[in-house]
Amino acid sequence: MQLAFLPEKSLADSSACVGVFSTNSGGILGFLNTLTNSYTTILNFSGTSTNINAAAVQPGTGKVYFVNRNNGQISYYDTNTNTTTTLATALPSSVANAAGGSALSLDTSRLVGATFDNSATPKLYLFYGRDGILVEVNPSTGAIVGGGRSISNLPLATSGGITSTNGDIGVSTSGQLYLIGQPQGGTAKLHQLTVTSTTASVDTGVTISGLGTNLANGLAISPIDGAVYISASNGTYSLNTSVSPHTATLLSSNLATDLAACGTPTPNKPTISKVFSPTTVVGLPATSTLTLTLGNSNLVAIYLTQAFTDTLPTGLVVATPNNLGGTCKDVSGNTVTATAGSSSISLNNGAKLPVGGCTISVDVKASSAGTYVNTIATGSLKTIAGNDTTGATSTLVVNAAQLDYGDAPDTLAGTGTGNYQTTSGDTGPSHTIVSGIQLGANIDADNGSLENVNADADDTNSTPNDEDGVQLGGSTLQNQTLTKGANATLDITTQGSGKLNAWIDWNRDGDFVDAGEQIATDASPTSNAISLPITVPTTATTGTTYARFRYSSQTGLTSVGAASDGEVEDYKLNITPAASGPPFSCDATFYQVRTGGSNSVLNTIDRTIYPWQINSLSVTFPSQVRALAYNSTDNFLYAIPVSSSELIQIDKNGATQSSTITGFAANTNVSAFTIDTSGNGYAWDTQNAQLYKINLTTFVATTVGTASTFANHDIGDVAFNPVDNQLYGVNNANITGKPRLVKIDPTTGTRTDIGSLGVTNGAFGSVFFDGNGTFYGYNNNGDFYQIDLTTGAATFTSTAPSIAGSDGASCVSPYASPFFVTVSGTVFNDADSSKIQDGSETGTNAGGLNAILVNSNNKVVATATVDANGIYTFDNNVPTNGTYTVLITTATAAPGDDPPTITLPTNWVSTGENFKGTADATVDSKVSFGVGITNITGANLGIKQLTPKLLLLKRITAINDNTTSNPNDNTLLNQFVDGGTNSDDDNNPNWPTPVNTYLPGAINAGLVKPTDEVEYTIYFLNTNATSKNVKICDIVPDGQTFVEKAYNTAIPHPLDTSNGALPADTGIALGFSSTALPTTPSVYLTNIKDTATGDRGQFYPAGDPNTPAMCKKFDSSGNVTATGATANTSGAVVVEIVKGSDTIPSATGSGTPSNSYGFIRFRAKVN
Repeated sequence: MQLAFLPEKSLADSSACVGVFSTNSGGILGFLNTLTNSYTTILNFSGTSTNINAAAVQPGTGKVYFVNRNNGQISYYDTNTNTTTTLATALPSSVANAAGGSALSLDTSRLVGATFDNSATPKLYLFYGRDGILVEVNPSTGAIVGGGRSISNLPLATSGGITSTNGDIGVSTSGQLYLIGQPQGGTAKLHQLTVTSTTASVDTGVTISGLGTNLANGLAISPIDGAVYISASNGTYSLNTSVSPHTATLLSSNLATDLAACGTPTPNKPTISKVFSPTTVVGLPATSTLTLTLGNSNLVAIYLTQAFTDTLPTGLVVATPNNLGGTCKDVSGNTVTATAGSSSISLNNGAKLPVGGCTISVDVKASSAGTYVNTIATGSLKTIAGNDTTGATSTLVVNAAQLDYGDAPDTLAGTGTGNYQTTSGDTGPSHTIVSGIQLGANIDADNGSLENVNADADDTNSTPNDEDGVQLGGSTLQNQTLTKGANATLDITTQGSGKLNAWIDWNRDGDFVDAGEQIATDASPTSNAISLPITVPTTATTGTTYARFRYSSQTGLTSVGAASDGEVEDYKLNITPAASGPPFSCDATFYQVRTGGSNSVLNTIDRTIYPWQINSLSVTFPSQVRALAYNSTDNFLYAIPVSSSELIQIDKNGATQSSTITGFAANTNVSAFTIDTSGNGYAWDTQNAQLYKINLTTFVATTVGTASTFANHDIGDVAFNPVDNQLYGVNNANITGKPRLVKIDPTTGTRTDIGSLGVTNGAFGSVFFDGNGTFYGYNNNGDFYQIDLTTGAATFTSTAPSIAGSDGASCVSPYASPFFVTVSGTVFNDADSSKIQDGSETGTNAGGLNAILVNSNNKVVATATVDANGIYTFDNNVPTNGTYTVLITTATAAPGDDPPTITLPTNWVSTGENFKGTADATVDSKVSFGVGITNITGANLGIKQLTPKLLLLKRITAINDNTTSNPNDNTLLNQFVDGGTNSDDDNNPNWPTPVNTYLPGAINAGLVKPTDEVEYTIYFLNTNATSKNVKICDIVPDGQTFVEKAYNTAIPHPLDTSNGALPADTGIALGFSSTALPTTPSVYLTNIKDTATGDRGQFYPAGDPNTPAMCKKFDSSGNVTATGATANTSGAVVVEIVKGSDTIPSATGSGTPSNSYGFIRFRAKVN
């Protein structure tokens, strides 16, 4: 029979039937490569099953179904997702007979074939070979649909029919079902299979020749071309159905257990496209990205049956790095090879093209100019769905580059004022010239070496001028002036599609990277024009600067580096200050222009602190200026540069504007300048020894006096005195050996020599008047002086940095210029000794302190009382411009005295000082600072109060009046015993020595017996601070009785009566003296409280309710167990060492002073 090949397409023009698939009993699922007649594995199930058969391909999805004959499970493999799914229902061992009657037995070991038909909802059929049974299976669940069908006219094995393991069913592109079977020991036949809802039958079939004794086990009809393939026990065959018998031709010895294909629709062929990006490259070496698109418009993935290779044309190679990209390389099992430097790109045999296809992108490089045509021949992309039918071609054009560079000055590597990155050797900006993308009408190429200070080197190297893309006010931007703070609009013309990036170096530092310097970022033109508004920063630096404009299709350009197309243009600009900005304020500020080298800097002199501080106003003149004046009529500063007739007005923001003075001699060199209160200027021409008066309205200068008037004069500066309306200056010509003060009448030019300044350490370059008419001068060695207008004598006022040349100015309209200021501060309780008042630290006067102000001559200026809050104030009585010290003490002093000795109240010590939060290095109750012309606060001093600490030692010093040893066991009582537990108690270095003399006694005195009398001694030592109201209590030990008459016969007694009788028994002894260290009691005290006569001792009997609460009893661990009367179980001895105004001083050394040490003593009898 002749099988009909009827290719057809769905409305979607896509297919899931893309080739012939195969199974192998070893668990291999693959596809038939019809080029090599071999099978390519796409999935290996050997780990879970080794006997898969009965394969079928589902139309519409392309899923490959197969049966595990070991367990009857049906599974399918989805080539799109690379996943395998096993259906829920396994094949049963029997099934109902669709035609009625007895059930049909099913044996999965006899299952040999499967196929889907071509119906609208394709049905899955399974073929049990030996039994001749056909069943339909639900492809979603695996359940049998409608019962089994015995195939009519099919010989069974019992009568020489189909073998148990051989045979298959399949479907053609026309939808006809076929069955291949082989009688046992006989010849195979191809049958047409007809299936109804209850029956299945075959025709008589056509014999197949060429198989010999080999058994046929697989049948598939290719959806691509209708070719029929048979797998047999010895290999794979093609079957010619156009002859009878059908002829089988062995293609290869490769084996498969089953073959499968779905019948319709015919698959779409793969496609190829390719493109270079960019397609044209200018400059060598040239790099472009080649992108290959391998298309697959089928519903399922398809596989390559031969490696795909794109061979690049001669001269084109894979670039280094290759930047391999695209989606093909990311598909599992795919390998893209694009070796850097090679001339080909390939995708491996068996590679998978997913639905929609995939891409390969790789950078390629050409080392020479030319046209590179990259062609892939038709049919180069070979897949199981067929081969491409179009091939692909793409062309890359490589041109040698012409470059355009900028031309701003570039004198050295890197950047600096007037030195930009412009040339090719300094990473300057370059653009590859591409026709149609540029600024303005003209563009030319250069070699990257053109630069000059005018930024026109590229303009003048050829004609026409190619720097024509940027205009301001209808004229080229070149050499235009921009004013600080002003707005302007730049007009840029362009050609082609691109983006503008532009910069102006506002601070003139030789780069375009500072904040605000990029004035255009990827700006797009409209109709080849860009209107670019700019605002000149008020902080811009005046003078010559440069602008850079770059136009390219490339975005994000910086001011340096290469661009693939477009043009760069550099322009020279001038930045001038805003005219007549905010004025200065007429106050006590002095101004000074300081000249060092070729430039001059404008400064203020801050006289509010001492020493006076010189602070820059951030105004730098490009040339030397040694003539500066303050105009009190408009509150602007004016300057005249050296050897110039330019008059520069300066506002508070540092902006300047210039005017030209007429009337100066040709060689005038102005070194001194001042302005009177009417707004007239006076300039000293040092070159010609001539004074000029300048009308600041008309800027006309006229001479004052004659040159002979100022013969042998070198006037460093002049200043107008608002008190007498005269000019005063310093003549540095050393007529008599030292600079001299001169007075000049501004009307007549009459000069009066007043006298020598008495200063020899440098010429005076700056002079100033304050609003009170006080005259100051500055010599260039760095000293300010106050100059007496009557004698010319100069008095040193303050230091300042030195400078080679200077000139001064000040507002001379009357204003409050203080002669005295106020100084204040705080004395505070510095508990943490940090020198800084913080946290809860409060001000204090420690019970009585004075603040003493001392000048730099070490004389008292004033005394101020420190109040209870620690505040002291010297109210408007501190002379300005000096260095002072404030000290604190309990003493007082009068102005002009030497400073008093620093003494602090008892137990108070200095912790350190600070001035406005800056700690003083020395702790000495003194703080020093400079005073200018403003009030001073924050001169602070820290003190803190020390806490006394009384050390106590208790020892047994006698038993039964024996002070040497215990008569019961000879335990020594006259030696010092170290307690060994607290070094602060008995090892303090301030205890008197020798310790055997001043601290004798035992801690454990040995054996005592009833009626033994024990003497207890309590030694005390006062440390850390002076103590007041010191009282000591000691509890008589339990089991002992206080000896009330222990010292009745001892003397002295503080309460002896005239007849020698005691008012009470004496049982307490005290050793305490301010003249010598006591070794024996200095006084014996009665046991009663003698308030009237001042006796300081008292004995409280056991349980006495008046026992002081300070009396305490301790356990062996040192814990308090009872106080007062509760603690007093055997009696309590209380001695008030000092009281009232009496004190115990703090020990400052061993036994020093003597009354820092003492002892009390009493006796008790053992019960």
